[in-house]
Amino acid sequence: MKKLFKGLGLGLFALALVVGMGAGSANAATTFAVNAITETGALTINTAAASNLVLGGASTTGTIAIGGALTSGTLTLGNAAATGVTVISGSTLAGTNSLFANATTSTVTLASALTTGALTIGGGDGASTQTIGGGTGIKTGSLWAGSGANVITIGSATGAATTNIQGGTTGFINIGRASLKVPIFSSTITSLGTVTSSTPTAAQLLGGVVTQTTVTGAGTVTLPTGTVLSAAITGVAVGDTFTTLFANLGGTFTLTITGATGSTVIGTATVATGTNIVLTFVNTGANAWNVYTNK
Repeated sequence: MKKLFKGLGLGLFALALVVGMGAGSANAATTFAVNAITETGALTINTAAASNLVLGGASTTGTIAIGGALTSGTLTLGNAAATGVTVISGSTLAGTNSLFANATTSTVTLASALTTGALTIGGGDGASTQTIGGGTGIKTGSLWAGSGANVITIGSATGAATTNIQGGTTGFINIGRASLKVPIFSSTITSLGTVTSSTPTAAQLLGGVVTQTTVTGAGTVTLPTGTVLSAAITGVAVGDTFTTLFANLGGTFTLTITGATGSTVIGTATVATGTNIVLTFVNTGANAWNVYTNK
């Protein structure tokens, strides 16, 4: 009799286990095997609200695949309706994090349903490098290429950041192609005041527009040395170029633009009262600049 009750108890336990595992789906079956859990229906793995759920927390050099056999389905990480934060690879190691690394002819979309939120790529505080569209293949990249009144910002509006837009060794950089309006560039206008002669700084020249009003006779505008100009541009290289508009606002006298050590003025360098001149600075070597005038 004792063995009968024991066997009956084991049978009831097994029945409860089967019913519990199959309760989420009437036709589903869950199979537990060595190193594998297989579910023929929907499978939910969950924890309590404030608990942590770790998948592959001890894996180091192995591969963790989520949806590895997914073809036409949808893989969702994070709750679209929540205010939480979804982090993909929070590692501090010098590893490589790849998204859609095996995509070849497919379309990869990031934040396609984003409305009032923000999409940030590489927003950390470290001195990292973010590359979009690397490799040697021929690629066409579009940023917010839709028909809306988009505002695209590349680079930071604050800080001493340097934004590089490169076209490769034989490529081209097109700005405003197919646009109905000309590109708009910002400048900083620096007034040197009403003086006879002046020595504008590299920062003032890099602002784009410099003005001066003459007084008591013809004056001279002495440019910075080549060393000073190079020091003002992070990572300066041969061929780097910038332009400055210099205006003689009045005072009835003429100004003459002159160079210094390492900065050579090429072309007519006189600026009559009420006129202006465009100076094109071109780096020709270590601490060496040619300054071409448009006259």
